[in-house]
Amino acid sequence: MKRRIWALLVACALVGALCAGGIAAADVKVFQLALNDDVMDMSVSYMPIESGTEASKTMYVPYTIFEKAKTDLGVYWRRNPAAGTLTLYSFNYEMTFNLNNNTCADKDGNKLENVYALKRGDMIYVPVAVVCEKFGLSYTAPMSTNYGYLMRIKTSAAIYSDGEFLTNQTAEQRMRDLYNNYMANHTVSKITTTTPTTAPASPSSPAVNPQDSGNTSEGEEAGASGTLYLAIRCDTGESMDSILDILEASDVHALLLFPVEQLPQHAAQIRRATGSGHVVGLLLSDSTSASALLVQGKEQLALIAHLTAHTVYLPGAGSELTASLRGEGWYCWQTDIDAVPSAKTDAKTLAQKVMNQVEDRTVSRILMDDSELSANMLSRLLTTLRTTEYKIGLPVETKW
Repeated sequence: MKRRIWALLVACALVGALCAGGIAAADVKVFQLALNDDVMDMSVSYMPIESGTEASKTMYVPYTIFEKAKTDLGVYWRRNPAAGTLTLYSFNYEMTFNLNNNTCADKDGNKLENVYALKRGDMIYVPVAVVCEKFGLSYTAPMSTNYGYLMRIKTSAAIYSDGEFLTNQTAEQRMRDLYNNYMANHTVSKITTTTPTTAPASPSSPAVNPQDSGNTSEGEEAGASGTLYLAIRCDTGESMDSILDILEASDVHALLLFPVEQLPQHAAQIRRATGSGHVVGLLLSDSTSASALLVQGKEQLALIAHLTAHTVYLPGAGSELTASLRGEGWYCWQTDIDAVPSAKTDAKTLAQKVMNQVEDRTVSRILMDDSELSANMLSRLLTTLRTTEYKIGLPVETKW
């Protein structure tokens, strides 16, 4: 299930600004990858993504492109999930990305400034320009073609120049076939909850799909108990670290909503959350200056974690404001079950109350906060859910 959800996550990153009404082919920014003289599959294992602000975009590629079984680039990888590290190495160089603190260092421990890996779902992405420079590979930035944007990484074994490759009939045919297939699966009339098939890890890792198309995602098919999505307001400052520990111990991912004005003080937690595969969004309390606050928040998240924010939660937002935010390219979180605790409740009672409401729904979107009581409730809730057939899905934007 995770791999299919991740296929949904990379198509989202590739799909630029989405409007509530639908997306057209012209609105979708699709990246293809060629290694030497081979155009690679459009799957999560090969599709590049871009990250950063509009003024400063950085291209990333999945670490899995460095597979000797495919095109041997002379660069290989090893992972240490327990330590949260990914190492790329060759005979002459080695660099290790630490996903827990967003750093990168060479084999002698020398840190590379402003070099980070990104984690989207189960996939880890590395900054392609820096990696190619360090390992002596030739890198061509995305070139505009009739079939999306083509990025190319080459060794001395490559036969064709970039110009020759773009006009090569075999390469062009493969790009066209891959592009047409991708667009047929990801260009839809409405944003929905379908999940792409295998290849792209969730995208189509960031991928997008329709909610009213009649398709169902895994866990929502006939006979399944239902799917839950968790969102957490990170505004009390009480137990966010404990909540992250609980989520990671249960291998559960959530949408974490941080107040714009508190982003700097949560920088370490935001980086940890991003490295663990959670979705990070913005929490607003003032609707009068929503657009300005969102611009500010988006810029700060880009600086803190090289993250492009797409999701916002504004309690009590009316349909007019919600439509306006969607028109600006934002996804608005909507809650079905409010699990933010009151002063008169306890963790056991709150967890049972949530379960009672979940039982009546096929899809449940649960909102809680980061208080100590919520942390205790979450631990009880996840323990209960482990004994059921309920699925806890990644709350990517296409799920609401």
